[in-house]
Amino acid sequence: MENSNAKWKLFREVMVALVVCGIADILGGSFLGIFEDYLIAVPGILLMIPPTMGLRGNVYGALAARFSTSLHLGTATEESVKEEFFTTMGEILFLSFFIPIFALIASKIMGFRIANYFLLTFVMVFTAFFSGAILTALTVFIAKFSHKCGWDPDNVTAPFVTTAGDIITIPTIFLGVFLALMTPFIAQLIVILISLIILIRWFRGRAKFNRIAIMLICAMISGIGGVILETSVFPSISGTAVVFLIPVFMGEAGNVSSVFSSRMGTDYHLGILNFKKILRDALTLLGSVVLVFLLIAILSLPISSVIALQYSPSILVYVVFVGFMVSLVGILFGPLIAISSIKLGANPDDVSIPIITSMCDALSSLVLYLTLSFVI
Repeated sequence: MENSNAKWKLFREVMVALVVCGIADILGGSFLGIFEDYLIAVPGILLMIPPTMGLRGNVYGALAARFSTSLHLGTATEESVKEEFFTTMGEILFLSFFIPIFALIASKIMGFRIANYFLLTFVMVFTAFFSGAILTALTVFIAKFSHKCGWDPDNVTAPFVTTAGDIITIPTIFLGVFLALMTPFIAQLIVILISLIILIRWFRGRAKFNRIAIMLICAMISGIGGVILETSVFPSISGTAVVFLIPVFMGEAGNVSSVFSSRMGTDYHLGILNFKKILRDALTLLGSVVLVFLLIAILSLPISSVIALQYSPSILVYVVFVGFMVSLVGILFGPLIAISSIKLGANPDDVSIPIITSMCDALSSLVLYLTLSFVI
């Protein structure tokens, strides 16, 4: 009876979180459809969207997992929250300089054209400052609020925060592009130099290099998804509803995998991690993700009509198939990554979510590309 209640609690809380996040991801994705001209005018932006979205999910998903664990353990303090705020902001800023470098290297290797490095860096730095403070504060608020309401923060914080990151990040990127196109080069350079000075000061005091190393690896994994989107997927889906569903493919699969990883991290710290509980959580989450993707596919019809994008019944197949396959892989790899991090002496809260969500970003693009290749 207790197991049945725990399973129903997990299913109910995750379904609420995933449905809300799925609708929000569609909202965020609709900006891709609305501002599709910017994707064409500034080549390289689409390439940077998966690693940037992944970066937000990785940094704030890991922050959510750590804070949820501290709430369960009763160790959350005002000082620890303040420390996490400045550390997280520094990580976001540092990685915002790296993503354009990755885009530049990928373009040289793959032989496609992108905008100049300084323009792309200005966009990333602007996005980091604009969204960073909001998302850090939001992470702490959601974890505290859900805990106070009797919900398990592990079930809701990471999905809500990563989805909020998508909603804020995508329009912020396009706002950054607009400002970059309107701002003289010297002004862009000044903003970048000031950001570098702030970053150097942060490195001297708060940088946690093990976490940065993991985030760099994860940004590169997510970047592979961006390369696939930029070079292989976008030409096939331009003008269709699949464009605004890209964040849904990436976000929901990453969300359900984040919940799974966050729960395992907390169970490990509480000393209650076991195979039976892992299997129960995995099956419950897989059931919820199928229902959520079906609902999202149906909801995408009226939204595609509003923003004048082509919709067909095959969209339903794309959404459910891609979403389920990527979620399945994320859930299968979750225990392996968590257990490996524990054996290596790393905190699973810092490792599991970043790696799994990055895998979901790359796999979403790959599975979508393979699906389109068979259909088109």
